[in-house]
Amino acid sequence: MKPSTLDICGVAYKVVYTPQMGGGETNLDDKVITISTKHPKDIINILFHEIGEAILFERGLRYSRYSDGNDGVRFILTHHEYENVIADLVMIAKQLKGLKI
Repeated sequence: MKPSTLDICGVAYKVVYTPQMGGGETNLDDKVITISTKHPKDIINILFHEIGEAILFERGLRYSRYSDGNDGVRFILTHHEYENVIADLVMIAKQLKGLKI
C-alpha cells in the first residue's frame, strides 16, 4: 500500500507516484510529494527523504538559497529539535502500515 496523503506536522501532504522521473521532490508550497516508481526498491528511501525535508520545513528548520539549487539548502537545528524531528518521523511511519519495504 502506497499512501496517497500523509499528515506531516499537522499539515496534509498529497503523495503522488510517477514513473516519469527519477528520485523525488516535494513542493513545499502546494504540499505535494512526488515519488518516482521507476526503481521500486528505492521508493521507501525516496519517500522518507522527502518526508524528512517536509518535517524540517514545517518546523522552520530548512533554509534555502534557491539560486544554489539543492546545494543551497541548509538544515540548522539543535539536538532537541532533531529529537522532535525523529518523533515526527515515527508518527508518520505509523501512517505507513502495510507499505512493503
